[in-house]
Amino acid sequence: MNGKDLLFSYGEIKENGGLKTIKQLDTDVFNEAVEKPAFFEELKAEIKFSVGADSILLECKINGILKLECSRCGEFFKYRFEENFDETYADSVEYIDVLNLLYQALVMAVPMKSLCAENCRGRCPVCKKNLNTGQCDCRMEPDSPFKILKEQTDAKSQKKTYSVQKRF
Repeated sequence: MNGKDLLFSYGEIKENGGLKTIKQLDTDVFNEAVEKPAFFEELKAEIKFSVGADSILLECKINGILKLECSRCGEFFKYRFEENFDETYADSVEYIDVLNLLYQALVMAVPMKSLCAENCRGRCPVCKKNLNTGQCDCRMEPDSPFKILKEQTDAKSQKKTYSVQKRF
């Protein structure tokens, strides 16, 4: 599949009273839509053109599998998605290019934060063990927003020495 496979003639669509097609998309063409190391494994678009009095309505459903890296544990997982969009074209256009619309829909399909599971436990910050596969032996103290303040206070109290002077 190349970009020309996603370029449709307005005149032919209108002449035929519409068009419906399913396209298996080349994942290499659309992998630029996602940040590495993520990539598409499978992409399919269902494209339907409906003819109106003075316009054509494009309805499209794109679905596939995206391989993502979990932002907590770093493991790769498969993410299934489906995006729908529609667009109306006036009869002043000669060709309808669906490539850019598909690209935009794929950008929107990528989650902001990718998690392999809602309850992903991530990795140990000390030994880097994946905590989804088991607990590590590291001693973990919970992060406290007051930790730095406590350390500063402890340091100051250790430095202070009190001297008592006698006055007569």
